[in-house]
Amino acid sequence: MSEIIEFKRTQEFLGRNGVFQMSGLVADRQGDSLYLAPVTSKGVIGRAYLLVPREHVKEVTDLMLRLAGKRSTV
Repeated sequence: MSEIIEFKRTQEFLGRNGVFQMSGLVADRQGDSLYLAPVTSKGVIGRAYLLVPREHVKEVTDLMLRLAGKRSTV
């Protein structure tokens, strides 16, 4: 079951046909990976995605929190 995170403001993502506005992310499991894809400002899942191996999700999460100036989730 996928889940959607809606952003308070739009951001950009680079898709196969150029730069687009995204209003959030859709997340799901795909095999042994975490699937992330942009949701466009029109509410459509964008033509780009990222697969993060499940064994590296904590590393990616910690890095994102550190870069955002937040504490790690230890």
